[in-house]
Amino acid sequence: MPSGQVAPDLTILMPVYNERTTIDEAVARILDVPLPVDSRELVIIDDGSNDGSAEVLDAGLWPEVVTVLRHRENRGKGAAIRTGLSAARGRYVAIMDADLEYDPGDIGKLLVPLQNGTAVVAYGAMAGRDERMLRPFWLHQVAEYLIGLVLIAVGLQSPEPAVPSILGALIVVNAALVDGPVGAFRAFDRRTHRILDLVVIAALVAAAAIPGLPVDNANRVTMIAVAVVLLVVWWNSSFAHRVPRANGAPVDRSEAIGRGAGRLAGHAAKFVRERRGRAD
Repeated sequence: MPSGQVAPDLTILMPVYNERTTIDEAVARILDVPLPVDSRELVIIDDGSNDGSAEVLDAGLWPEVVTVLRHRENRGKGAAIRTGLSAARGRYVAIMDADLEYDPGDIGKLLVPLQNGTAVVAYGAMAGRDERMLRPFWLHQVAEYLIGLVLIAVGLQSPEPAVPSILGALIVVNAALVDGPVGAFRAFDRRTHRILDLVVIAALVAAAAIPGLPVDNANRVTMIAVAVVLLVVWWNSSFAHRVPRANGAPVDRSEAIGRGAGRLAGHAAKFVRERRGRAD
């Protein structure tokens, strides 16, 4: 912002790390959401992104109320916030991630106790839709690995193993391909995975309902049960992308689990192929 411009009422800090697919929408929502202030500014801190986020920020035709700062390498969310605070000019400061996990409209609720003088700091609770406590994404992935492997095992024990085994493998592969703590290949982001989860659930329900498919009644019931469990897991999971530690920090234990889970997924898929080959 130009130095001669009047300081805004509110500064919103937005740390960014590899959020290329959500930056544009996040900025638009933060700038457009009604808030109980007369003016606001948005300070974006690119924390060494390597997925094209920097290029998106460079190409953006941002209004004057948007400031973009950069770290040459990833230094962690705390460092990004400190960098943003050094440029903040507002009377109040809020932090909003770029992954769209949280509603920018909630900032207004946090401002109320600050503006009426009953608080000097306001925090939002880690609760999701309808005040539900969302489970971490690594737990979501682990649940999908286990559910998929169970469906594969059940299918292989049945007279008609192909459909349930293929759908079980699809669940495992979907969990292995997402960019998450226990992802084996990390081929796509969590927003895409969130949609693919619903596609997989729909496929399970369709396979259980279509009478022409070679699936026995017991497996149809099993697939419906698996679809319900997956839907519950999906509904109670957080798909937020956690900003990684700075370079040189210890690797999270879940990352090590991910490598093992990925190998397990590969072995399961190989086993299914070999079993089908022998059956043919």
